[in-house]
Amino acid sequence: MGGVAENYLPTFDGARGVTALAVVGSHSENRSGINLHLQAAGAVLDFIRILSGFVIAQAYEQRPADGLGWRAHMRLRLARLYPAIWVGPWPAWPCWPGLARH
Repeated sequence: MGGVAENYLPTFDGARGVTALAVVGSHSENRSGINLHLQAAGAVLDFIRILSGFVIAQAYEQRPADGLGWRAHMRLRLARLYPAIWVGPWPAWPCWPGLARH
């Protein structure tokens, strides 16, 4: 309790940080018109998806062996993701061009 999980990979924190900064830079480049030379933003997003899949697989790999079925797994995933999907975009609403005026 309160300690570092045994399957914690500190390298992933650095990789996630670098990719997050690249995504923020890419969005800033699109909005400001300043060229930050981030032409590989699509590859960065692919890397984030691969990294996320690896992290999810590692986090859930023991659960099927412990008796967690597909439906229970999906209920857990949806319960964790839906709050972020529904609540997350609202703070950014004023930043969306065109939508904030409606």
